[in-house]
Amino acid sequence: MTKTLTPLATNLLFGRLDYLIRTRLWAIASSGNSDFLRRIGTRIAPYFVITNIVAVTIGGTLALWIEPGQYIEPAAISKSKINFMV
Repeated sequence: MTKTLTPLATNLLFGRLDYLIRTRLWAIASSGNSDFLRRIGTRIAPYFVITNIVAVTIGGTLALWIEPGQYIEPAAISKSKINFMV
C-alpha cells in the first residue's frame, strides 16, 4: 500500500509546486516592465543562491554526522545484484 501512495503523493506535491512556480513566473514576466523585472531579479537571485548554499551545507553536515550506510554489511552488498565501486 505504501509503495502505491508514495509516488502518488510525490507527484501531487511536486506537480502543485511546479504549477505554482510557473504561474508566479508567468505573472511576473507578463508585467512588461523591465525595471520591475530587474528589481525582482536582483532580489530573487541572492535569495536563490543563499538558500541553496544553506541547503547543501545542512545536507552535507547531516550526511557526515549520521554517516548513512555505515551499518551495511559488505557481505550483504556482495550478495545483492547491484555493483558498487568499493
